[in-house]
Parts: sequence; C-alpha cells; structure tokens
Amino acid sequence: MRVSIKQKMMIAFLVLSIIPITIFGFFSYQIAEEILLQKLKDESLTTVENANKFFIKQFINSLENAVNVFSNEPALKKVIFTPNSIEEPLNEWSAYLKLNTDIWYIYMGTEKGDMYMSPSWKPPTGYDPRIRPWYQEAIAQKDKIVWTKPYVDLVSNRQVVSVVKAIISEDNLIGVFAIDTSLYQISNIIREIKLGANGYAMLLDEQGYVIAHPNTEDIGTHMGNAAWFKRLKGHSKGTMYFDRLGHDLFISYTTVPRTGWKLVAFIPRTALQSDISPIKERALNVGITSLLIAILISIFISNGLASKINRLIHAMTEVENNNLKIRISYNPTDEIEFHKLSDKFNNMVYTLGQLSEERNQKERNLKYLSRHDSLTGLFNRAYFENKMHRLIEELRFPIGIVVCDIDGLKLINDTMGHSAGDKMLITASIVIKRSFREKDTMCRIGGDEFAIIMPNTDEQGVELAIQRLKTIVKNHNLKNPKLPISISTGFSIGYNRSKKVSALFKEADNNMYREKLHQRLSARSAIVQTLMKALEARDFITEGHADRLQDLVIDLGLEAGLNEHRISDMRLLAQFHDIGKVGIPDRILFKPGPLDESEVIEMQRHCEIGFRIAQSSPDLVPIADWVLKHHESWNGDGYPLGLKGKQIPIECRILAIADSYDAMTNDRPYRKGISPDQATFELKRCAGIQFDPELVKKFIKILEARDLINIL
Repeated sequence: MRVSIKQKMMIAFLVLSIIPITIFGFFSYQIAEEILLQKLKDESLTTVENANKFFIKQFINSLENAVNVFSNEPALKKVIFTPNSIEEPLNEWSAYLKLNTDIWYIYMGTEKGDMYMSPSWKPPTGYDPRIRPWYQEAIAQKDKIVWTKPYVDLVSNRQVVSVVKAIISEDNLIGVFAIDTSLYQISNIIREIKLGANGYAMLLDEQGYVIAHPNTEDIGTHMGNAAWFKRLKGHSKGTMYFDRLGHDLFISYTTVPRTGWKLVAFIPRTALQSDISPIKERALNVGITSLLIAILISIFISNGLASKINRLIHAMTEVENNNLKIRISYNPTDEIEFHKLSDKFNNMVYTLGQLSEERNQKERNLKYLSRHDSLTGLFNRAYFENKMHRLIEELRFPIGIVVCDIDGLKLINDTMGHSAGDKMLITASIVIKRSFREKDTMCRIGGDEFAIIMPNTDEQGVELAIQRLKTIVKNHNLKNPKLPISISTGFSIGYNRSKKVSALFKEADNNMYREKLHQRLSARSAIVQTLMKALEARDFITEGHADRLQDLVIDLGLEAGLNEHRISDMRLLAQFHDIGKVGIPDRILFKPGPLDESEVIEMQRHCEIGFRIAQSSPDLVPIADWVLKHHESWNGDGYPLGLKGKQIPIECRILAIADSYDAMTNDRPYRKGISPDQATFELKRCAGIQFDPELVKKFIKILEARDLINIL
C-alpha cells in the first residue's frame, strides 16, 4: 500500500513526539542535572568575569591611575637635584592614603639610593632600594607599570603587592615610584563575590600562591602543585570539573589583565540536588500532557505542511519549464522555515534569471565585438567580408565599395600620442557616418583604413557620396583647425558575379592609394602647419624668444663663417627647433619647478618627435637632422645620440649657445632671468663641457660689440 506524504508526516510527527517524550521522562533526572550544571557553569563564569571586570580590574586600574598621576609629577623628576622638592609630593601621598584604606604605603626609591615614603619610615642601616625586587622589576620594564609578585613587606611584615613604575626624565632614570596594597584588602574584595550557598573564590599568582582568600589564614598557601591548578594554567579563562577527595567541584576561572593572576571560583556539585527533584516531576507531567497534545497538533500541522509542499512542487515544475518569473508567496502565519524556504527559492529563481540575463548579455556583447570595432563602433573587417559575400549571393547589384584611409595618422601618433590618433579615428568615423546612407555598411578594416559597402548603387551614387564626404571633411577642418583630418578615397563597382569580392576590394584599394599619393604631401604639410601653430600656442618661453634667437644665431653664424644659404636654414632652426614639444604633456612642459627623472626622460623625447615632424614637411626637411641633434653637448653628455665635439653640426653648436644665453637672461615660469654678465660667466664656465669653446669666444665678442656686457 502506497502511503501519501500527509500520512507519512502524521506518523513521523507522532513517532518524533513519543520518542523524545519517553526519553525525556526516562532521563529527566540526568537532563535536569545537566541543564542546571550548564546554567551554573555559565553563571559562575559570568560571575567570575564580572568580578574581575568590575572589582579586581577597577581596583587595579585605580592603583595604576594613581601611579601614573604621582609618578609624572615634575617635582619627582627633579628630586635628585633638589631634594627639598619631595615635600609637596609627600603631603599629597599622605592625603591620598587617608582617602584610600586599601593602600599601605606610597614611596619612591631614587637612582642615587635615597628612599622617600609615606607614612614616614626610616630605612635600616645599609638599606638600598635599588637592590629590592620592586625596584629592579620596574627598571627592567621602564615604559610600563609593573605589578610585582607577592612578598612580605619589610616594614609591616605583611603580605603585599607593589604597583611600580620607573620615573624617566629626558631619557635618564630618576628612580622608581611604588604603591603597596595589602593582600588582606584584596581578600575583602574576593569575599564579596557571591557564588551560591557553598561556593567561594580565591586569587592566585602565576606560581600558584594564594594572593587573596575569604579565609585570610590561607593567604600565601601554595597551590601550584594542585592538579586543578596545573589544568587551568596556560588558559586565560574557562570551566572544568574536578574530583577533590570524593567531592565533585565545579571550577570557573579567568585571568586578571596585566598581572597574570588567576581568579578561581569553586562550587560543589551537591548544591544542585535540591533543585533537581521538582524539575523531574514537572518534566514528567509536562511530557504526558505534551504527548496528548502532539497527537492533535500532528494532524493539523501535517495538513498545512502537505499543502505547502504541493505549492513548492508546482513552483519547481514551472522553473523546469523555464518560467523564471514564478515566485512562491506565503502568509504571515506560515512557519518561519517555510518563509525561509520560500525566500531561498525565490532568490534562487531570481539569481537564475539574473545569470540567464547576464549570459544573454555576454552573448550579445561577444556577438557585437565579433562584428564591431571597439574604438569607433563601426563594423569590423570580418563583418565587412561576410557582408560582401552575402550581398553578392543575394544579387544586390550593382554594389559599390569605397575604401578610405586617414592621411598622416602615424605622424599624429608619433608626435602627439596615440590618444590624439584615437581621437582622429573617432572623428573620421563620425564624418564617414554622416556622409553615407543608413542602408550602407560602414566598417573599420585596419588601423587607419575604412571601407563602405553601398548595395544597389551605381558609379554616380558612389561619387556623390564621396563628394559629400570631402565637403563634410572640409567643413569640419574649418571649424576644427587645431587637428584637421585628411581622408584619401577610392572606389570600385561590381555589376555582376564576374568579379570576386577580393578583386573588387583590391581595385578600390588601388584607386585609394593613387589618390593618397596625389595629396600625401599636402596632407602631411597641413598637419605640420597645425603642429607649428600648436607650438606657438603652447610657447612657454617669454614672448619674442624666437625673434631674439634668430638675431643671435645669425650674428654668431656670420662670425663663424657660414654662407647665406646655411644662415637662412639657421633662421628656420631658431624658429622650429623645439617643435617636438607639441608632443610633450602640459604637466611636464609647464611644470613650475625642476623635473624628476622620469619627466626629464619624457622631455628629452621632443628631439626625436621634432625630427619626425620636420621630415614630414618639405619646408623643414633641411633642418630635420639639426632638430634631432640640437641638445647634444661638446663633451658627449648630451642627448639623444651622445655626439661629441665636432661630430655635432656647427648649426646645433651655435643654437645651443644662443638658446642657453637667451634662456638665462629672460624669465622662466620657475625662476627670474639673470644679467648678461652672469650669463656670460656661465657660458665661459661650461665652455668645453656643454658648448664649443671657440664659438663661446666668438659669441662673447658679439655681446661686447653690442655693449651688452662689460669688457673684462
């Protein structure tokens, strides 16, 4: 016979009710005892910890606070040099003793061996505080307050504990301050700890000697060899059972902070007996009554749980059918477990829905990335090729292919950085989108190459689109002169299947390269002119620097015997030698203070950047080599090639002297200019190191002729 879930649950409820009630009745005594023992364990440990926290710790803190206050008095720190300064602290000690009966003595032993105490005490002949244990323990830990081990006081012959601290002034030991408290006083605190009718507590030091005990006669007794002490030693707190002479004891203990003392509570197990019998009787009565009630409740609960299980089965079936929007609802009166189960199920279904959506989104992203260029958002080369094949298969003739190439992109990347190149590519993609129809397919097929597929478009339609592109590029450059773009184009038309996709693309690509050759120089020249304007806009040197520099290099060039053609090129060098600085970040170029090592290396790149720019402009090609070498030094310590002496072109040697002189005599963002005489002195000092010594002499002669410096 098949049994339903409802019937099984009813049987299970009854069995689960009868078994524990029977076990409870049979073992009620043992269970009651264990419950009380556990309660006693928790309460006794809590009592010990509270006593430690609110009585022992408070007692310790009050003494440590007193030690801190008294030991930091300025009068104590100068008592070695001014013994009379001890009078005021002694009065304060005396007043404090009257208010604190727990304290026996307050005293101080000095580094010279003197002893000051309240109440007053005259040390015996030969007494030296420096050899006393309390003194030595304090100086062994100069930066801490130290609690000594219990010892017999020399004055009162009583068991005491000292709280001591070394007195330091300007890293010099002045002495040790101490407060003695009687172990009998601590025992009064222990006596106040309530642990039932027969329980009691004691305080032991780390070696097992009794520091405090309700019975003061037991103070000083050694418990270190007791088995229970050996078991608790090494643990900070806890509880344990111990059989002592046939009597079970329950022991709770904790450790007093900073002292290592153990506060231990002892409670006999027999204290539980009077509480166990009533519990046993009540447990049996409750058990029988509970059994009868359980039979009735099991019927009610099994009905409710069975319906909830059916709801859960229905929801899981919906999930199995891929319905991830299904949720299980519950009533406020439903069991907490069913609330949790419903919440877990709903969270699981929600998570599955999220994972499913994330998977779908990732699939969409992967599909998008497999078809699109990540920088411009246009379709990529793989999509371009697939699209062409598909259109040919669909006979969407005529098909136009337009290939575009961004002129000068490498120059922009080399001089102004890849971020500027990326910006140009994004701008070009926007221009291309605006120039073609929505039904056309625009793709980025290479680093600086774009291709457009125009289905059902003849030659006239393609040419109109290319003309729109050129017009939009022209208008864009008028509005954005700082970074103009130049796009070379070529196209081909496929009228039938006689031409393969590769042949159509190659024809368009060849046409594009022919146009690129025609406008290559003009495009690069336009970019160079833009970079020149950028250099003027970012001129961080004083106004008129280029004009002054031209005059200086012309005069020095003539003095050095250069011909008119080279002098003319020197004018260009004076004007454009720093054109490579357009590729240096503003944070370095305009930094008001000296550059760090990495910034110096970055700044030195402007020679190579300027060389590439100059090579790209027909007007600047004659000075490209000089732009590269204009920071070389006479002794070979310059950059970027480390040329030496006359390996450096004379034009660069002339520029170095004139540029340095003008830089020194005019203000910079991070310093003021110096006088011509001071600048001349620097040129002489660096002659043969940075500068050509013969050219320096000729330059100084020119300055003297201009009456710019005093003739020495």
